[in-house]
Amino acid sequence: MPRRASATALWEQLLAEAREREAAARERQARIVAVDIDPAARKTAERMVKCAGYKRFVDFCAAKSATVLDHAGAVAGAAVVADTTETPLSLMHDAMTMVGELRRAPELASAPVAALTRDGLLARALHAEPEHSIAVMPNNEEAAIEVWPSLDHAAAAFEAPTSANAEGETAVADDVISDETAAPAMPESAATLDLGDGKPLPVLIPESEQFANRLRKNARLRRKWPSARA
Repeated sequence: MPRRASATALWEQLLAEAREREAAARERQARIVAVDIDPAARKTAERMVKCAGYKRFVDFCAAKSATVLDHAGAVAGAAVVADTTETPLSLMHDAMTMVGELRRAPELASAPVAALTRDGLLARALHAEPEHSIAVMPNNEEAAIEVWPSLDHAAAAFEAPTSANAEGETAVADDVISDETAAPAMPESAATLDLGDGKPLPVLIPESEQFANRLRKNARLRRKWPSARA
C-alpha cells in the first residue's frame, strides 16, 4: 500500500508539471505566417498542414508584402524563413520583388533571415551577402542554407557599402526608395528562357543561360517525338 500511494503521488506530481508546461507553452506559442508565390503550391501546403493537425498554428496568406505584414503584425521575436529552391522560374521575379519590399518594412527590421536557396538570388534581393552559408544537397541537388542576422543589417550593408561600384549602386537604389511610386529595385535579367511557346521568361543570373540552352535543345527534340511515332 505505501508503494502504491507513493506511485500515485508521483503520477499526480508529473501531471501537475505537465499542465504547468502546457500553460507556459500557450503563452509563448509560436505563430507561423506562411506564404507561397505559387497559389497552387500554397493550397497544397494548406491541405498538408490541415491533415497533420497543425492548422491552428499556421496562418496562410496571399504573397503580397502588405498582406504578409498585416498578418504578421508587430510581433517581437519574429524571424523570416524562406525556401526558393522549388520556386518556378516564371514566378522568381515576383518572389524576389516581395523579398525586396519586406526588406524595407520597419515591422521586420530586426528579424533574422534563414533561407534554403541556390544561385545567390536571395542575397541579390537583399543586397547583402549572408553572414553564414552552409552547403547542402536537398534532393541530391546543390543548394545552400544562408543566414542574415537581420533585415535591417542587410539594409545597412546595402546602404553603406565600401566599394566605389557599390556606392554607385546605392545611389540608384536610394533614388528608387525615395520615389514612393517606383517599383522595388531588382536585378536586371541577364538572359531569357524560351521553351518554344512564344513566352520568354526572364533569367536573373548569367549562369542560367547554359541551362536555358539545354532546355531549348531538349524541347526541340521532344517536339519531334509525336511526328516520329506517327
